[in-house]
Amino acid sequence: MIRTPLFSRWLSMLLVCLAALALSGCMGMEDTQTKPRKVAPPVKTMSPLEEARTALMRGDHARAEMLAQRLVDDPTTPQRDLTEALGVYARAASANHHPNAALTALDQWQAVAPGADATLGWQTLWSESIGQLSDKEGQTRAEGILADANRSLAAHNLALSYSVVRGWEKGDASGFDLLEKAYGASTPKEKGLFEHALARTLRGASPAALTLVLPLVTPENQKSFPNNIILIAQAQREALSPNTRAAAEATLAGFVKQFPLADATVITDFLPKQQVVSKGAGTGKPVVLALPLSGQYGAVAAKIMAGAEVAAGEMGASLTVIDTDQPDWTAKIASLPADVRLVGGPLRSADYTTAKAKGLLASKAFFTFLPSLEGNDEGRVAWRFFTAPQDQTRTLVELGTRLGIKGYAIIYPQETYGQRMASLFEQTVQAAGGTVAGRAAYDPSSPSTWMSSLSSLLAKPASLLPADTAPYRAVFLPDTWKSMEVLVPAMMSYGETRQLLLGSSLWEQELTARPPADVKNFGLAVFPSAWKAQGGSQEASRLQAGISRMGKGNAEFWHGLGYDFVRFATRFEAPATTEAATINSQLQSIRGSWAMAPLYWDGSGKASQALFLFTPIAGGFAPLDEPTLSTAFQNAWAL
Repeated sequence: MIRTPLFSRWLSMLLVCLAALALSGCMGMEDTQTKPRKVAPPVKTMSPLEEARTALMRGDHARAEMLAQRLVDDPTTPQRDLTEALGVYARAASANHHPNAALTALDQWQAVAPGADATLGWQTLWSESIGQLSDKEGQTRAEGILADANRSLAAHNLALSYSVVRGWEKGDASGFDLLEKAYGASTPKEKGLFEHALARTLRGASPAALTLVLPLVTPENQKSFPNNIILIAQAQREALSPNTRAAAEATLAGFVKQFPLADATVITDFLPKQQVVSKGAGTGKPVVLALPLSGQYGAVAAKIMAGAEVAAGEMGASLTVIDTDQPDWTAKIASLPADVRLVGGPLRSADYTTAKAKGLLASKAFFTFLPSLEGNDEGRVAWRFFTAPQDQTRTLVELGTRLGIKGYAIIYPQETYGQRMASLFEQTVQAAGGTVAGRAAYDPSSPSTWMSSLSSLLAKPASLLPADTAPYRAVFLPDTWKSMEVLVPAMMSYGETRQLLLGSSLWEQELTARPPADVKNFGLAVFPSAWKAQGGSQEASRLQAGISRMGKGNAEFWHGLGYDFVRFATRFEAPATTEAATINSQLQSIRGSWAMAPLYWDGSGKASQALFLFTPIAGGFAPLDEPTLSTAFQNAWAL
């Protein structure tokens, strides 16, 4: 119908009249009508960039990296958004310990926004990321910047700081003149960045770097660059330890007044980040940790310490941290009071060997953060407070037993880790009364050969046989998730569609860093982990609250390790001696809940951990719903 002007005027008058009648009640009806429903405002959806930014701000670095990477890889991302997306990507990748991805994003950021490498934010991220690389990789990255004439002088100074400090770690004390000359040729702003760059690099360096150059700093030259920054970095490293924090912070406060710096925030910005209060510190039961506070293990140690400080506050414990990177660390352990008999750590096997050689195991009970100990040491001269590979295989085989599985296959990479895990899994299966009915190995460096490597095992698919005649109904796959995305579809192309897929803890690392979008092939897949981020215990919730108060984002396994050790040590009544039989007997009575997966010790003092099980889902992974998995598995084999 064509609407004429006359019709439109008539319709408008009618609508006005009806509205007036409805309001006045003159339509001859009682006002029994319900009030009109309020129309909900449209839901405002976040843009992909806002979503990535929000994930980064709340500490969900895995999701932030995934979302930002999509934006960076999308050619339709507007130029105005690309710079920020690269920044989010670099921050998240660095936090997820993907240094090459972070450094590549920083290079792209500089390319689309020239001059970005002369900002404090860019330089801080570069330093954090390159510190996660090996010396060789790091030097290659630094040399690339030094050779690039298009880079800013501030970026050259940053790379120079890295290169010179790495030389100091190797015993080459040269580089003072290079640093001093470059500093003198810089603008005030560039000098400020230079100060920050050198301080950051020294804080992350091994003790050898500072040990080499500290004697070269004198009262006469201490106020000039780089000498002032060397003293500042030394004090900042000492501020990382609860034992020396107060004195170091007082020293740093004095440096603010004494040193003529281009940017005094090289000191003041550092202090608040380290001021974490431990309730009861210095007053309650002493708890000792032996950890490396610098180098490549420094970041892990910092997380263990943060979790330990949360627990120390809760338990009223006095926390002492001994830096195993310092040459006198064994002497400090030996000088501990006689009634302090438990030590948490060390974190590196080399440090354990040193402690053993120094005779420390005779006077202190070391509960090490190592997956295994030398020979038959465990439960005899030292103990484990850490996950072992056997915990993974045992947890997986126990699940298989509950599902009625007797036969297994193993598909593993032909390298040290894969061979060790395959052998350990077979031992675990045999101990549980099962059999390994098939094995296949592949060259992890040659994916094009994987199909032929699998053909001998998969030529007669067990999944095509009835459940009671199938030689195996589960496959152990000790490799990365990236490899699974090739191996599992290959298995299914052979007809192995009903197998229970058993992964190792390697899956967790990649599923956290790069959550999968498609998991249709992994409906019957599980893997173990010692940490449950969501839906964990009350202790895990308290730990998360404490870590959040510190401004350190999401709690993770390393935080839980430190937290649980302090709570364990305060509950453990140290015997008058460190005799194994006495300690092993007392370990039998250790109970209670944990932030991480619970630890148990048998009568011989050997530890085991009751790991959690997870299953891959789109966007990451989730705690295993075992009844649902059991139903799906039984239904699959009932076909």
